[in-house]
Amino acid sequence: MLGKLIKHEFAATWRVMLVLSLILVGVGILFLCCFAGLAAMIHNAPDYNSGALSFSVFSIVGFLLIAALAVFILVKIYLIVRYYKNLYTAEGYLTFTLPASTTQIISAKVIVGSIWTLLTMFLLLIDFFCALFGFGLAVTDPSEIATIPSDMIDIVTFDQSAMLPLMITIYILSTIISLLSYYFCITVGQLWRRHKILGAILCYVGLSIALRIITFIQQLFSGFSGGLLFGGLFLSNEEFAQTYLHSLIGNLVLSIVLGVLYFLGSVLITKKKVNLD
Repeated sequence: MLGKLIKHEFAATWRVMLVLSLILVGVGILFLCCFAGLAAMIHNAPDYNSGALSFSVFSIVGFLLIAALAVFILVKIYLIVRYYKNLYTAEGYLTFTLPASTTQIISAKVIVGSIWTLLTMFLLLIDFFCALFGFGLAVTDPSEIATIPSDMIDIVTFDQSAMLPLMITIYILSTIISLLSYYFCITVGQLWRRHKILGAILCYVGLSIALRIITFIQQLFSGFSGGLLFGGLFLSNEEFAQTYLHSLIGNLVLSIVLGVLYFLGSVLITKKKVNLD
């Protein structure tokens, strides 16, 4: 039954997500076009009005950045609203009559929402690299463009073979858990007799403050925050990388624990106290 629920969720959301994804693809293409045009002017017309052109190009780039951020926010809002409407409004009466358990229903929404969120983050990353590549094309000699990928790889890996895969894993998990936290807060908001949305917002604010404190304490125990505050300038590259690796491992463990708690909390609250409008 879980497979059918996932298939239905994809069928219900793919049209909206396709439009938003195409907008992000278009933003990436426009990034390249803007910077490519600037590069062409720089290399072929040295007497152009650099101030006016640069202002025009970077104004467009600023607009594109705002558009990309707006799409990212819209994706989150769309998934959150759909979760709320399908489970905790009048639509919930139909949803919970399906021959599926509460765990399966919520799991389907978490899986599909996570896939769409990860796709959005991937497209945003592509947009970032398009902007970075286009900017490099505009300000760098074309013959040096080919060396940029290898230079970036040397920087981000910190010469630690385990660092980059761990960072990618945490990035993926944090994206999924961020969505789970919204779902959890919406579910907690259903415990309020009135003003359920306000309850969800207050839950999110309180959760965010608590997580800030927990994350800071975790980084202190890992030695990362303490190293930066009291000895970061005196650490060698190898010591800094080792300390940062410990911090990443701590973040990974914390992320897994939070993800499990968010999911179990959403399922248990929905099972025991479904308060439909």
